[in-house]
Amino acid sequence: MLSKESRKKEAMHHKDILGDGAKKRKSLPAKEKVGVVMSEFKNNTLHSGSGKKVTNPKQAIAIGLSEARKAGAKIKPKGEHMAHHKKEHEHHKKEMHHKKEKHHETKKEMMHEKKKEHHKK
Repeated sequence: MLSKESRKKEAMHHKDILGDGAKKRKSLPAKEKVGVVMSEFKNNTLHSGSGKKVTNPKQAIAIGLSEARKAGAKIKPKGEHMAHHKKEHEHHKKEMHHKKEKHHETKKEMMHEKKKEHHKK
């Protein structure tokens, strides 16, 4: 049985021909596919389904995740991961806005108190 590293190396060594890398990757376990796809992308040997070389790293990640899903890896469905981050970001923005409002209210109150004290003198 081949070790994890030797499986990856074997899957990455292929001719720069459309479909050759995909054939080699089929034998890999799902969780190793994304890493191998990214290595192929870095070596400029990753092809899309249309046959063109992949030049966008996001597309390379999408290819790797898609292959891993097909192989049975438990990966969140498309878009679900980013939707979660968007919700977190919106929540954080609201919190920061609320803190700023509180800060301005207390600052206004302080200035108001200072003016009162100044006028009393």
